[in-house]
Amino acid sequence: MFRKSPYLNHLPVLSLASEQISRYKLRRSRRDDHFCTSEVAALCLDLAGEPLAAQTLEAYLDVFTHHYLRAKNQLPVQWDGEAHARLCELAT
Repeated sequence: MFRKSPYLNHLPVLSLASEQISRYKLRRSRRDDHFCTSEVAALCLDLAGEPLAAQTLEAYLDVFTHHYLRAKNQLPVQWDGEAHARLCELAT
């Protein structure tokens, strides 16, 4: 997107080097170092000194992914599952 949009040329480029592997499960890249937009935003928040906001965004992505996959497979949401527990833990 950046290289194909000349109107973005004046904006600085931020290189993110993460040791983590994408946890995004809704669409898969062939490369492990590709992240979804929400994961990139969380990395930026962490880089900006906002680790709690980064962790909260990651937790919301996990909850969204859980809900989406459960609905796609016509299964009920597991409200007491790991994704919801992590989000609740961060909220307190």
